[in-house]
Amino acid sequence: MWRGGLFDIAPTPTPHYFYDMFLQWDQKALRNVIGGFLAAYGWVSFFCFIGLVRYWATTAPTMPDPVKGLIFPHNEHGLITFFSAFQGTSCALLFATSIPLGFLGILIGPKKNVISRSGTLWFSAKWEQDDPQKLAPWAMACGAISAPILVFLIGPPLVNWLNSIGVVTGF
Repeated sequence: MWRGGLFDIAPTPTPHYFYDMFLQWDQKALRNVIGGFLAAYGWVSFFCFIGLVRYWATTAPTMPDPVKGLIFPHNEHGLITFFSAFQGTSCALLFATSIPLGFLGILIGPKKNVISRSGTLWFSAKWEQDDPQKLAPWAMACGAISAPILVFLIGPPLVNWLNSIGVVTGF
């Protein structure tokens, strides 16, 4: 047998990696875990976003304050307030990731008995969650618990790092 390079054609035992644990699950169970986690994480992080925007918008000045770094305009339903680079980038990242991750989690989850209806301007669907092992509720609980942890503990250092390398967005 040919041996060499990156590809070893000889029948040697494969090393066990961390992802081998996931290969033992069936695809439906894996989709339930990933979909449930992402759906709950997305929606809870969206509610964190709503809370942060409401708090920051009520405490932000209506005139720019360059001394404090509050120079990025934020339009809150017609009221212009000024956010810092950290606040604007945080809001933009949370808004851009939370809703798509929530919908992605819903799309990933396996479904059965799907009934869909559509018209010219609308689409609706009903389905049952195909989760015989009841993994999705546990994954959703983990996603819901991890969302505030990631948003309030991991997020600020990430946003500060993005600001330090020049990534600044207003929201």
